[in-house]
Parts: sequence; structure tokens; C-alpha cells
Amino acid sequence: PRILGEHPGGVQAVAISPDGARVVTGGLLGDVRSWSVADGTSRVLVAAGGASIYLLKFSPSADALLVVREMGPSLVVDLISGGKPREIDTGLGMALGVAATRNFEPVLVAKDQDLRSASEPQRLVHHFDRPVSLLRATRDGNQYVAVANSRIWLGETRGDAPRMIGEYPALAKWIDLSPDEHWIVVGGYGLDLWLYDVKNDKARWLRGHSDAVYGVSFAPDG
Repeated sequence: PRILGEHPGGVQAVAISPDGARVVTGGLLGDVRSWSVADGTSRVLVAAGGASIYLLKFSPSADALLVVREMGPSLVVDLISGGKPREIDTGLGMALGVAATRNFEPVLVAKDQDLRSASEPQRLVHHFDRPVSLLRATRDGNQYVAVANSRIWLGETRGDAPRMIGEYPALAKWIDLSPDEHWIVVGGYGLDLWLYDVKNDKARWLRGHSDAVYGVSFAPDG
């Protein structure tokens, strides 16, 4: 691989634009930067100074970017006009994870061991035996993937209790759903990338790294 650039302060989140032309990175210092894959030039989308960036997600048309921070409201950045980001308040203050649909409508919020509805914060969706550190929703918002420490769970947003589909060898730091929502890729302190089959509950090792994995993202074609 080639080095695209260097994000000051360290990177905690990454996303690839649907056309594959740009990569966005979110930092521990609260800033978000956009990088050209062709020549490595970059521009700042969100200035540093806020909470660490937890998740970055492009809209299908690549005209907007969802920015989820570890504390405070999430942001929607208009990539066309470049105006002030729009805030999305989850209603729960500090949240360890936010799951949103493809239209950036929040569905679930994770706080400590509880998974709650974003629209009805008092409604408990599920209580895990360990704190939830990672959370993603399918495009329609009907299902979610949650990671509690190293255990990976798949559940219905309004259904029965989730089922465990696998366990990462160490503390997981990042997950991503494939575009067809058939696969989950997980990276973390295990220095490895693992791929989990959502439908068949099977896992396979992808590759090892010399350091912890803090961000991983599927290309638009999967």
C-alpha cells in the first residue's frame, strides 16, 4: 500500500466515498479531513477541538457525510455547499455508539451496557452483559450489529434478543458492514482483521498488522 497522507493527532475513523475518489479520516482531536486518492491533497471538513470522531459514513450520493463523535451530538456535513454542519441530537448526551440508516436517521444509541431507541430514548432495546463499544445499523434500520467488548451480536431493532455471531480475538475497535450487508469486518487490538458471515455465522482471518487496527472500511463495490 502507499501512504496517502498523515492525519495530525492520530486517526480513529475512516470512510471511502462511493466513487472511490476520496477518503475521509476522523481524528482523536475531533477534526475530519478529506483526502484525494489521486494526489493525496487534503482539506479540513470539521475543525479540531471537539470530541474524538467515532464513525464516518458517506450518503449514497456522496453529497453528505455523517460524523459521529464519542461525546455530544452527531454532525451531517454538506459536501456540496460546504456550509456549517447540521447537528443530530441523540437525546442521551454521551453515547458510545449511534446506528443510523442510509438517510442518516438515528435508529439506536448505545450507552454503557444498554441499547436504546434514538427516537424513544426511554425504550430499552437490549441490555448486554458488557458495555457496547461499537454499533452499526443496516440501511433500512431494521437490524443492527453491536460489539460488546469482543463479542459480535446481530439483532432486530424491534425484535427478539440478538444472537452472537462471533467473537474477535481481542478488544474490537472498529467494524464495518459490506454494501450487501452480508459481511462484517472487524479490527482492533488483536492486530488482525477478521471477516464474519452474517448469514452463516462463520469467520475467517483476513490479514495481520504490526499495530492495533483503528479504522477499516469496505470499498463501494464490496
